[in-house]
Amino acid sequence: MVYTLLKNSADTFVKPTSETFENAAATGSFDPKNDFYYMLTNAPGKNAWPIAGATFILLAKEKKNSNVKVVKFYDWAFKNGAMKAKELVYVPLPKALQDQVRAYWKSNGIQ
Repeated sequence: MVYTLLKNSADTFVKPTSETFENAAATGSFDPKNDFYYMLTNAPGKNAWPIAGATFILLAKEKKNSNVKVVKFYDWAFKNGAMKAKELVYVPLPKALQDQVRAYWKSNGIQ
């Protein structure tokens, strides 16, 4: 497949690879105070691919019982889904970000 190098916000030219996508997620400013909402374009990492995106899951605060079940699934996916995600050409969330999400779930009483 033909691709190009892109210059990112750290003035580095990078290739579109799993590593540069993961670096974008690892260096993005995902903030639990903002419910992790973040536009991943131009993440600050030296090796971050500048055009990346994340998928978000919205949970209704008033549905705590179903949220616990949903979070249980995503926790399982964090623990067991990395290889399958890579097989399907997705990039799993970096471990540090997964840990932040788990702490957020716990602080909100859904894990």
